[in-house]
Amino acid sequence: MTLRYVISDKHSDTADAIARRFPVAAEQRYRCSAAYYDTFDWRLYHHGLSLASRCGDGGRILRLEAAEETLEARLGKGQVPGFVWELPASPLRDALAPLIEMRRLLEVVDLNVQGQLLRVLDNEDKTVARVRIEQCTARAPGNDGDPIALPAALRIEPVKGYDKAARALDVFVNAELGLQSSSRGEMVSAATAVGRHPGDYSSKLALRLGSDRRTDEATRIVLRVLLANMRANEDGVRANTDSEFLHDFRVAVRRTRSALAQMKRVFPAPAVAHFRAEFKWLGGVTGPVRDLDVYLLKLDDYREQLPAAVRGHLDPLGMFLHRHHKTERVRLVAALRSARYRRLMREWAEFLEGAEVDVDDVSCPNAARPICDVASERIWRVYRGVCKRGGAIGPGTPGEALHELRIECKKLRYLMEFFSSLYPSDQIRVLVKALKQLQENLGDFNDLEVQQGKLRGFAHEMSAEGLAGVDTLLAMGQLVEHLLQRQRRERRRFAKCFVRFRSPQNSERFRALFAGSARRET
Repeated sequence: MTLRYVISDKHSDTADAIARRFPVAAEQRYRCSAAYYDTFDWRLYHHGLSLASRCGDGGRILRLEAAEETLEARLGKGQVPGFVWELPASPLRDALAPLIEMRRLLEVVDLNVQGQLLRVLDNEDKTVARVRIEQCTARAPGNDGDPIALPAALRIEPVKGYDKAARALDVFVNAELGLQSSSRGEMVSAATAVGRHPGDYSSKLALRLGSDRRTDEATRIVLRVLLANMRANEDGVRANTDSEFLHDFRVAVRRTRSALAQMKRVFPAPAVAHFRAEFKWLGGVTGPVRDLDVYLLKLDDYREQLPAAVRGHLDPLGMFLHRHHKTERVRLVAALRSARYRRLMREWAEFLEGAEVDVDDVSCPNAARPICDVASERIWRVYRGVCKRGGAIGPGTPGEALHELRIECKKLRYLMEFFSSLYPSDQIRVLVKALKQLQENLGDFNDLEVQQGKLRGFAHEMSAEGLAGVDTLLAMGQLVEHLLQRQRRERRRFAKCFVRFRSPQNSERFRALFAGSARRET
């Protein structure tokens, strides 16, 4: 674990003080560039990690720092971090893969470093620790303005097998030199200095709503957060930075449509009808690219489901998906540049900043009511609908019924997430978790069915385009059969998942939280 301290002006002789106390070999002063990386949604930051690229002997070194361990990998000439599968095979890549998944690593802040390296030696002149004293300037990526000077810093880098030496240095610089350890870390300090705010974006909703707030006002707050999420992801969608920009964009659109549909008699009907139609259009034009993203991400998993000897036969499927993805992206980008999209975003923002709904508007009786009452009524009603639909599903019920139940569960989940701050956090968390487990079963069942249909459709299109030989079609047929078997297993699991969701304990929790707060049906 690398230890970092901030050096104030009064500690300008830190290097000399360390040299007087410990046997050291002072290396030549150095200059280099460095950069910190994270995903757009700060996955490394949220796991307490920092990832930096900086110059090293003969190239650039990528360093992943955690509380207890530092991993390094050497980048190829001219290589910058991007997707995890593009990094050199190493323990560092293995550690990153499950954390960042399909997200691209992006520069957070660029640094110019001037430093001095001290090698701390033992009685046999072996290096037992390294001390770096560095002065850095920071810039936001792509910013050619004047760099911002950061406080000088001291870094203690332990050498494996000599932890005692690093601890002795730690005690000395802290207790005797009086340097203060930096809990923020260099990435956070540098990013903050250039105006970045680690953790400033998340697709998860974190709202605080007062229970007595007017329903129209509270709903607008929710919708404004969703609009901000759309705006935050727009550039990444247009640039195809990674697939999750479009995913998060579409989630915000889907949640917006659900809020408009579920928060009944809150806003004037003409406005609701207009915006529901427009956001349905937006969901439609963004759908094809997202579908192809999903199948491209699944391609390696599809290969793993087949015998090793036939995995290569799916290569034409990959070519087909990439070709169509490119075509659909052109259409998507054109839609996001269209006058219709710009008008929708402008009109929607104006609507969300509009005045309160007139209390005399008889078409909006819920607008001025307390949000806790209206939210509880809606959640309770949708929950009862979920229970009724789910209870009617038996072994012989058509799969369409499970699809409809999945949609109702999604409505319930969105409502509970929108207004979770109105209820005790420990209780709402238990119910959301229970609902999520049922949704996973229903989602897997539906996804597996959709995948089968899509793969059959792809096979017909590939055959028509001359991309699919017999071996490829047979491999895709094997894959469809495998997906069918998995879908059947999910269908058999449904009864247990639904019984668990509708347990007496959960039913009582739903009743206590929502039925007791609801005064009347909407």
